[in-house]
Amino acid sequence: MKKKILVADDDPALLQMMEAVLKREGYEVLTAHNGQEALNLVRQQAPDLMILDIMMPKMDGPSVYSSLQSDVTLSKIPVIFLTALATSNSTSDEEGLLGTAAIMAKPVNHATLLRKVSGLLGA
Repeated sequence: MKKKILVADDDPALLQMMEAVLKREGYEVLTAHNGQEALNLVRQQAPDLMILDIMMPKMDGPSVYSSLQSDVTLSKIPVIFLTALATSNSTSDEEGLLGTAAIMAKPVNHATLLRKVSGLLGA
């Protein structure tokens, strides 16, 4: 069965690129254009992994993540946060502040994206 990944970002070009890269690797991809849409999709679809932009309209990535922490099933979904504010050498301290498994800088490098996704999904 294909692993399901939710990608949420308000940049349509970046969203389309990540969707294409992940689908080419055999993943099922759900997309959201803002945090509220992402939260609704997570609750409906329970993806295997979430990729959330930190700064999105309606609800930012950390708020989506925080909203899911009260649900015992959804709180276990691994998350990669995307940010234009970090460098590609983000530290584990920065990751700890977000309470997540990974953080990735924009612009997104395809190889880094696939490596992080594969690592978090145990693929």
